[in-house]
Amino acid sequence: MENWQKEFWLILETATQEAEQFFEEISQVIEEFAEHIQDEISTGIEELVEELFAPVFDSYVEADHFMADDFFNEEADLLINPKLEPNAQQYPACIGCRHYHGRLYGGNLLVCGMHPYGWEDDKCPDWQGV
Repeated sequence: MENWQKEFWLILETATQEAEQFFEEISQVIEEFAEHIQDEISTGIEELVEELFAPVFDSYVEADHFMADDFFNEEADLLINPKLEPNAQQYPACIGCRHYHGRLYGGNLLVCGMHPYGWEDDKCPDWQGV
């Protein structure tokens, strides 16, 4: 009578091991399939992005290059914000000073970073030669 119980438990144990092995193999196959799909999708997306955005990006870089050339072009800057040089009648303390800026912004002159409205006397305490 005990023999059939042992066989029953042996069959149940074997079935459990076989089911566990089956699910491990299925899990491995699904994982490999998912990795393959992920690789295919990422490759497809990379190609699509490159195909769609490469021309846009290239034209943007070219336009940005032109804009940068214009932005750093001093001639264009002088048209927008003209530079006034100091002279003996106006801002004599600023002649030859490295801090002198002398640009007009909206009709207002920025003389220098130390003294935005200029120095009244002939000798500026912050004067430094160029």
